[in-house]
Amino acid sequence: MQLPNVWASNITDKNLNTARKAAKHIINNKDLEAWSCLADHEEHIFEFIKNKIAQYLIDEVTEENIGNLFVLMNKYNNWLADVIALASSKFDSPDISDRMLKSLMGGTSAQQAYAARYFAYVKFEPAESILIDLLNSDNENIKINSAEALGAQKSKKAFDILFKKLDDTDDWKKSEAAELLCALGNPEALKPILKAMTTSSMKENLASEAASLCCLADYLYTDDEELHLLILEAYDHIITGLPEVLPLQNVLVYDFYECIDKLLKLAEEGTSTYTSKYAQILIRAKHKFDMIVNNDQYTFDEDKETLEELKHINNILTLRDNVFWDDMAYFLLEELDCDDISRKSVAIATIGEANLSFAENKLIKIINNEYIPEEILCQAACVLQEIKAISALPILKKLIERVSDANRLAIIKNTIRVLEQCSSINTTSEPLK
Repeated sequence: MQLPNVWASNITDKNLNTARKAAKHIINNKDLEAWSCLADHEEHIFEFIKNKIAQYLIDEVTEENIGNLFVLMNKYNNWLADVIALASSKFDSPDISDRMLKSLMGGTSAQQAYAARYFAYVKFEPAESILIDLLNSDNENIKINSAEALGAQKSKKAFDILFKKLDDTDDWKKSEAAELLCALGNPEALKPILKAMTTSSMKENLASEAASLCCLADYLYTDDEELHLLILEAYDHIITGLPEVLPLQNVLVYDFYECIDKLLKLAEEGTSTYTSKYAQILIRAKHKFDMIVNNDQYTFDEDKETLEELKHINNILTLRDNVFWDDMAYFLLEELDCDDISRKSVAIATIGEANLSFAENKLIKIINNEYIPEEILCQAACVLQEIKAISALPILKKLIERVSDANRLAIIKNTIRVLEQCSSINTTSEPLK
């Protein structure tokens, strides 16, 4: 392919001799310009070509020219970081580890990021404390590479430090701790991340980190009931987060097809105490993936692999017949009886998304319950508006007297106005005071 630099272009050539000659030149001449060109145009190079380029470069590194890599470390790129790490680690040289340690301690941001990646391949005890300090770096590449290196070295100290940060009251710090624990790669972090998710305002992000750390579908049959429910909640947050918060290509990382397949089978059995939760997740997934697949605005810039996965997920949901989905809808109503306010809220939201008008009586029952929090009352009122439950008007008017929060009161009054407009008897309705 044609790139601005001739040597960078040549290393992508189909001719093996041309490509290897270019690799030899880049390594032996410390050609930072060609190296930078590859880094800057990585997104235009096909994955299989990048793999070949990496191997060509690694093959050209010898004990005599390995020092040249430290010059190339002045231009950082995630793909090329593995080239540096693999090429320099194949000799298992203490001298190289010492030089990498110096780069880690006092190098530029690019050099520190490269050095951190190196220690993901080479265990070097003196690096542990420095890598832990770099978890606080403002540079994302340095932080992630340091976490991955500490994970490769099975650093318990790093795990304990990040574990404690999950309790931080700052949601951004909590989310960052989850991200770094995911990079650390220790599956023991799964449950702590999921528990932190429940108290965070960034639930979609923490659910995403948990799903990136482990295949959540593997835990759908766990005997740990708390973990089982946390897994279900995580999937629900992931569905909610697509595509506005979480990128669609992540469905491949999450093994989402496998999860939906297992949830469908569990729901069909209908014997679990969590069947109503399975139903809620599946109904939300059905509507979300149908919306995504049938709207180009969400998928126009996605790669072929992601598009195929989205279609497969949508297909496995739409292949279920109407009888199945009717059963799921009635199971969903059972979620409204759950004592867990969070689950009740999610069920109400899902009813609105699916426009399940037959849920009217259940929603009215919630509104009539004097022990239900105002937030849930307001949410139920809004869904009654969405499903055009005109018969709920008398109940909603009485609700005004029970709500003290000014914003929620305004929402409920607006809900009443909208429903009155939908009613053929709106002209005889009593005006709001």
